[in-house]
Amino acid sequence: MVIFSNPAFLDQLENFGYYNLPFSRVLKEVSKVSHNIKSMKFCKIINQDEEIIELIGAQNNLEYIILDFCNVSPIKIIKALESNKLFKTFKLLHSRIDDNTCLGVLGKCNNLEEIELHNITFNSNFELPIEENLHLQKLTIDHPKFNSEANNSIILTLIMNFGKYLKELVFIVFLDDYSKNTIQIIANYYQNLVFLSIKINNREEFNELINFLDYFQKLKVLKINSIQEIEIIEMNLICNLLDVLPNTTYSLNIGGDSFKIAKDYVANFTRETNSYHVEIEKLNLHFIF
Repeated sequence: MVIFSNPAFLDQLENFGYYNLPFSRVLKEVSKVSHNIKSMKFCKIINQDEEIIELIGAQNNLEYIILDFCNVSPIKIIKALESNKLFKTFKLLHSRIDDNTCLGVLGKCNNLEEIELHNITFNSNFELPIEENLHLQKLTIDHPKFNSEANNSIILTLIMNFGKYLKELVFIVFLDDYSKNTIQIIANYYQNLVFLSIKINNREEFNELINFLDYFQKLKVLKINSIQEIEIIEMNLICNLLDVLPNTTYSLNIGGDSFKIAKDYVANFTRETNSYHVEIEKLNLHFIF
């Protein structure tokens, strides 16, 4: 094959993407000649677990891997990464987790800094061991799904196990489906956050966030997503939010498809593209509708 005609060039390859190819030979050949790949992305791959594992095992500098729409076994891939001391980022997108030990194994990757779980279907519940050596910096949980054998307690288990050193949390779920104290749990476990993005759908959730916001005394950026049931947000809610924002916070973003804010609630608006923008004492506020 032409792409393997220059092994010296391929051994300098640092970024590798593999999209919707049924040819397992491609991965086998790359494994033979490329040993310095830093990032890998696999998209729409079916039943090529062993070939992916072989490619991972052949690398000296692998730091970053994405599995997107892949019908492969995540736990096999994670186990292949466990001994890699440079491995920092794992993203699983539009996939499913069948094995209830999968994320427990991921917790053993001691140098892991970022986990993203986007549109993942969980097919069983699990318990995670607390990994004292895990120094995760960023966790993204975006619209998880659960079959009849699983429930959202999985997500709370993740929060309680991976939060000690976390700096960035993206938590995009329907809070109505979770226990009433979910925001309190986040506040208790994630007090070192500098970045928080959370989905809020009603006034009750908005008020709960306000009640626990002072737990995040290192917070720099707050994003509140998709306020669906609040067409006009009351000024007293905004004032209450501003009153408890940590002194470290310099950016606040509030938005959603159905969100609107009355112009007379705040002064000195300037129109910028599709949002209103106002500065209050160095705080950068965006209201998007």
